[in-house]
Amino acid sequence: MKKIILLMLTLSFLTCNHDSYVVMDYSKTDVKTPPVSIDLDRYKTVQKRNNQNNNIAFAVTISGGGYRAANFGLGCLKGLESITPAKKSASVNGLMEIDYLSTVSGGGFAAAAYLSTLKLHSGKEKSIYSLSKYSDNMMKALRTNLELSLLVFEPECWSSPLDRGDVLEKRIDNKLFRFLNEKELILGDVFIARNSTENPVLPMWVANGTLEKNCSLVPLTPDIFEYYNVVGYTHRKHKVPVEDFSDELSFNEIKQKAEFKDFYNNIPYALMLKTSASFPGLIAETTFRCARYNRDINYNKYRYIHILDGGVCDNLGYRTALELLNKDRSPQKVLIIIDVFNDNIQPYDRKEGPPITVAAERYLQSTVISKHLFSIEDIKYRCSKSGIKYIFINLRDDSDLSDDMRQFGTRLKINEKEQKALYMSGERMIKKNEVQIKSALGW
Repeated sequence: MKKIILLMLTLSFLTCNHDSYVVMDYSKTDVKTPPVSIDLDRYKTVQKRNNQNNNIAFAVTISGGGYRAANFGLGCLKGLESITPAKKSASVNGLMEIDYLSTVSGGGFAAAAYLSTLKLHSGKEKSIYSLSKYSDNMMKALRTNLELSLLVFEPECWSSPLDRGDVLEKRIDNKLFRFLNEKELILGDVFIARNSTENPVLPMWVANGTLEKNCSLVPLTPDIFEYYNVVGYTHRKHKVPVEDFSDELSFNEIKQKAEFKDFYNNIPYALMLKTSASFPGLIAETTFRCARYNRDINYNKYRYIHILDGGVCDNLGYRTALELLNKDRSPQKVLIIIDVFNDNIQPYDRKEGPPITVAAERYLQSTVISKHLFSIEDIKYRCSKSGIKYIFINLRDDSDLSDDMRQFGTRLKINEKEQKALYMSGERMIKKNEVQIKSALGW
């Protein structure tokens, strides 16, 4: 099974289309050409949340890696909550100081658990939020067996246009978001319009995907969806909106319709999480319907974008985090990279195996490892150039974690013992780096 997955991933890298960045002919429109960048000025600054230090912009990335990333990442968030300034304040800790979360694939599950419970707490409680209060429910949610949704012969897909990804998205919504908070988490809960009378309550969480057309990075935010003229998607196995206007109307005409008021703010994070975790070959990429920018030009054959796992482009989520930090106006910048990459580079193998299969597997592993090593050096270079303090939190550096757990696969299935080991490892690694984290935050 492992070799099949590796072969699928290899093919996904080799068959990525590197033609145009988007499908439209921009010479015939007034749309700005790429690169696409998050428009941070469109939203209220997260520094307006209560008890924030406006002098520090603090970003945390959580890499891809299925439930390995989800549970190690959650343990890291719990560890950050335990870090406080020298002059202790009940309302200030490392977790609450986070301004930006940038996640890829499985790492997004940890962010989802945190933000769902923080939203619930903010709406009902006047006390200070504590992750520990919700940790039992979080742990239960993050060991739900989601691999059941990936069965090839999923009955719900037999007689409908739905695919396994649509089934998985609904299951993520039910077993994670709605389990931890009866109300679903939507983009509008996180991205607050600059002209809004409300201030942000939650940190800014960006799940990252990869554009199937050319393997470019896609931060899943309201302004990016508007940039691509997105006017429809599938949520909980139903099309949203039910009526498709994109055949008849231009993008600007569609935006004027009542059905599209707050359309981008209402996009659910369950869909973002499933999109970011759409592992090539196992989970179908997420399809978004797009409108013609100009009604006089026929783009009917180019009406969709397909987005898959963000790890294909950037498995650490650092590019989006650095973009957000560089655009934040705070004078000091701090970045923590939570990395669960399990690179097995020892020279010996357990099996003999056919030479062709072994060669293909080793080729992919060497490619992934090389890309990971490049990303680490790129982070160091970019942070040094921008004056950003950076800290790596690596699962593989935990000497107290067993070899089997360090090599725990990229899966959406985990038992309670395995989960606890990864969660506690995250706490330990934050504790191990506590002095460096406090120094970076000026504590």
